[in-house]
Amino acid sequence: MVLTLLVLGSGGAAVAWVATWKDYAKPWVQRQLVAAIEKKGPDFLGGSVVVVEEVDFKLGGVSSLTLKGLTIRNLEPYPAEDLMKLDDLVVTVDMKTTLKSKLKKVLVDSVCIKGCHLAYDRGVTSSNLTNLLDKMQEKDGDDNSADKATLKDTGKKEEDGGPDIVLATLSITEIWVKVGVHLMEGAASQGVPGVPVPSIDIKNFSEKFGELTLQKFIVMLVEDILKGGLGAVTGVFGMAGGMVESSTSWFSNWF
Repeated sequence: MVLTLLVLGSGGAAVAWVATWKDYAKPWVQRQLVAAIEKKGPDFLGGSVVVVEEVDFKLGGVSSLTLKGLTIRNLEPYPAEDLMKLDDLVVTVDMKTTLKSKLKKVLVDSVCIKGCHLAYDRGVTSSNLTNLLDKMQEKDGDDNSADKATLKDTGKKEEDGGPDIVLATLSITEIWVKVGVHLMEGAASQGVPGVPVPSIDIKNFSEKFGELTLQKFIVMLVEDILKGGLGAVTGVFGMAGGMVESSTSWFSNWF
C-alpha cells in the first residue's frame, strides 16, 4: 500500500516533481499519505483499525518512505487497544529502475523495521493474535477464490493487486511481546514482562520467495510477525501449545 502510494503518487513525473519540490507543499502530502494508509490499512488487515503517527519521505533516484508509530488495533471481542506498534518503518525504493519498468514492478532495496511491539492478549479459548490471523487468512482465502473464479470465467487472472514487489532486504529488529490475559470480553488485560522475539534478517528476499503483490506482501509480513510472537510466547510460557503454530517455517509456508 505505502509503496504503491509512493511510486504511483509520483508517477512518470517523479523527476520533474523532485526538481520543482517546494517545502510548503510537503506537509499536505504527508497528511494525505497518513489518511490513505489509515483508510486502506483495514482492507489488508482483517478490518483492524490502523493509525500512523508520522510520515516522511524523500524523492529521487533512490526514494524513501518513513512511517513512525504505525499501529494495528485489536479486533472485537478484545479491548480496543494496540495489538502491534512499529516504532520506525523505512522503505527504500529504486525509483529510477521502477520507472524504467513502467511501474509494472516496484524495485525495493530494503524494508527495515526497528522496534516492533506486540501485545498478546489471551482469552479463554483464543488470543487477539490468533483472532487477527484468522481474519486475515479468511480474507486471503476469499480473494484467492475470487481470483480462481475470474480465471475460470474469463481465462484471465484479475489484475487488482497492483505492481509486483521485488524486494532485496527485509530486516525487523527489536521485536517484543507483552503478555496479558483477560477472561471476560472487554475486560482490561493483566500484563507480565515482555518476551523478546528473534530478529528477522533476509537478504535477496524476492530471489528466495518470489515476487509478491503489495497486498500479499503486507499480509505475509504481518502474519509472520504475529506467528513469531506466538512462537516466542509459547516457548517461554508453554501456553496453549496446541493452539498456535510454530514460527520455524515462517516464510516457507507460503510456497
